[in-house]
Amino acid sequence: MKRRLLLVNPINQGFARNRVGLTANRATRFQPLGLGIIASLTPDNWEIILIDENFEPFYYREADLVGITAFTATAPRAYEIAGVYRKKKIPVVMGGFHITMCPDVALQFADCLVLGEAENIWQELIKDFENSNLKKIYKGTPADLNKLPLPMRTIFSDKYVFGSIETSRGCPMDCKFCSVSAFYGKNQRFRPVEDVLNELMNIPQKKIFFVDDNIAGYTKASRERLKDLCRGIIEKGIKKDWWCQTTITFGEDEELLDLAKKSGCKLLFIGVEATDVPGLEAINKRLNLKKGIREIEKIFRRINEYGIGVIGAFMFGMDTDTIRTIKERTDYILKSNANAIQITYLTPLPGTKLFEEIHKQGRIIYTRYPEDWEHYTFAEVTYRPLSMTAKELENERQYVVKRIYNWKGVIKRFLKTLFSTKNLITSLWAISFHLFLRQATIRSYRLGSK
Repeated sequence: MKRRLLLVNPINQGFARNRVGLTANRATRFQPLGLGIIASLTPDNWEIILIDENFEPFYYREADLVGITAFTATAPRAYEIAGVYRKKKIPVVMGGFHITMCPDVALQFADCLVLGEAENIWQELIKDFENSNLKKIYKGTPADLNKLPLPMRTIFSDKYVFGSIETSRGCPMDCKFCSVSAFYGKNQRFRPVEDVLNELMNIPQKKIFFVDDNIAGYTKASRERLKDLCRGIIEKGIKKDWWCQTTITFGEDEELLDLAKKSGCKLLFIGVEATDVPGLEAINKRLNLKKGIREIEKIFRRINEYGIGVIGAFMFGMDTDTIRTIKERTDYILKSNANAIQITYLTPLPGTKLFEEIHKQGRIIYTRYPEDWEHYTFAEVTYRPLSMTAKELENERQYVVKRIYNWKGVIKRFLKTLFSTKNLITSLWAISFHLFLRQATIRSYRLGSK
């Protein structure tokens, strides 16, 4: 008889109950690729089941071993589910970003932790379990992306609108608020282009999300690699529409823009974060500091000229923010060439330089861990800024939400996108994302202010 591995992808229950957050809409939910890779690395003598709370609430299922992933905002739910199985003496393995950053606390809720990337140690873990010798901690090492296992996509719900795929890991930029460098390392590693193309051809969804933190990379060589990927999509006749996360350097290379357009690129998600030098310096956003806001606007305009839309991401709550700078940033956003807007609070996640600094200064608001991690959703003020009170910041954010997401502005942004891109499909993608973000932001900020 096969043993059963139960994998669980939890979601934040506060947002789930109120149907808020970015993943409140099924079109903006993303496949848990890490769990898919875990499944593919598990021996054939195991049955694998995934409970994905994006589409179904957790309910007890029999299992021999349980694997649960967790981001910071989902950690309380992950611990809650782990408790169900530990009461029945069923071993629980936990991993993911949050577990890696907070292992001491996580060990109180799990029998075993996987810290960092799991590819190089998962099979050892399974063997140890089968021999009744499961260790408390398994420390993963950076995976060799030349030999990256393909995720077992059959365990994913067929309700996902976007198929997800990764082409690289790691980031050298080390922004103050980001935990990517701490988890994946500061060196960006890449998968072979041919491997990515072969996987793309076998993804059933027509719409694709490249999950890389910056698909274009940080060097000329990395951009040339992306061009090769786009050429491969075109030459192999892979008919997919796609979007990705990147930096403004993507828009500086017109050959890349042309190839991206021809290969099906519809949107680029680009983190602008702030529009003033002190704000950018406060979060160590070096690349945007170097370019300057006027140059960024020119780049956005150039991206639009190739029929590709831009999702511009902006943050509020830097220590340098005042009522005046928030209003100025809002005015900029309203005039911006970005075609969809995401706005969030700057949030100190464990493992980041931001969290370490603010925690030492005693400015964290929610400290009743682990339950208070559910507040770290980017939709609540979680620490006390230096230049204004938390309540003032919250009030100003409500002002920002009303100005950016009112219906007149939504219609105006759509028409502006249609005019600048000359592409109806791109414009519909952009307005759809803008509406998803509008709904998620309005409802989540209402929840966060309660």
